[in-house]
Amino acid sequence: MKYFFLFILIVWGFFQLRAQIEYPQKFLKKLERANLAFYEPVEGRFRSIAISKNEIFKPDFTIESRLNQLEIQYAIHFNKDEHLNRIPHIQGHALALSLASNQANDDIAVAYYSEKLLYDKQLDWAAQFDFIPKQELSNKPFATLIALQRAKSNAIAYLLFFYTEANLDFTHYFDTLQFDTL
Repeated sequence: MKYFFLFILIVWGFFQLRAQIEYPQKFLKKLERANLAFYEPVEGRFRSIAISKNEIFKPDFTIESRLNQLEIQYAIHFNKDEHLNRIPHIQGHALALSLASNQANDDIAVAYYSEKLLYDKQLDWAAQFDFIPKQELSNKPFATLIALQRAKSNAIAYLLFFYTEANLDFTHYFDTLQFDTL
C-alpha cells in the first residue's frame, strides 16, 4: 500500500512539473537583433506548439495554454526601408485588416497606447486591435493583435492572441515581449 501511494505521488509530481518551453533559434536571433526581451508566462501552463502555416501571418514562435484556452503567436518584422519606421500605424492596421474576418457585421476595435505608457515602455508607437479572426487562422472565435514599435530597432513586434472567451483577462500577457531599456 505504501508503494502505491508513493507511485501516485510520483505520477502526480510528474504531471505537475512545468515543461521547459523550447525557443526556435530564428526567434532568439530576431529577439537579439531587435533588442527585445521575451518573458515566459508563468501562469496558464504554456507550452510551445508548431508554428501555423498560413500566408497572412507568419509567426516566429507560438505558445498555447489549454488551461486558459489561449494561443499567443509572436512575430518580429524588420523594416528594410527606414521610411517605414515613420508609418507603423499603417503597417499595424494593414495586418489587422488582413487577419480579421471579412463578414459585414464584424468590426475591428482599435486602442492606442497612451503617451505615458509609451514612455514607460520606451516605445515610439503601440496599438491594440480586437477582432474576430478569419476561420483559416484559428478555430478560436476571438483575436487581439498587439503591435509594438521602437524606431531605433527598425522592428515592429507583434503579439497575436487567439482565445475563446470574449471577456478573458489576458492583459498580464502583454508584457511577455518588451524592448530592452537603452
